[in-house]
Amino acid sequence: MLVEIFPALIVIILLNGIMNYLVNPKTVSRYVGEGSGIKGWFLAIFTGILSHGPIYGWYPLLRDLRNEGMKSGLIAVFLYNRAIKMPLLCRAMLLK
Repeated sequence: MLVEIFPALIVIILLNGIMNYLVNPKTVSRYVGEGSGIKGWFLAIFTGILSHGPIYGWYPLLRDLRNEGMKSGLIAVFLYNRAIKMPLLCRAMLLK
């Protein structure tokens, strides 16, 4: 079983390393901080829609982002938009 899981673990570790390199407090404050403006709102909306998994898995990340300067309003927008799911959006578009 470890042999089957190993490639996925390597990809996850690499993605975490890349994210830790690219996302620093300066970057967070630029995109979702006090001066982020409309791009911060759109980023919170789209990442909320794209997010998956249980909500309790997102709380530590959101806490860290808030400590780095993310606005509380954008956290609320992110959590609100988690209710919108991509399969539902795709199905609604196909039905039109």
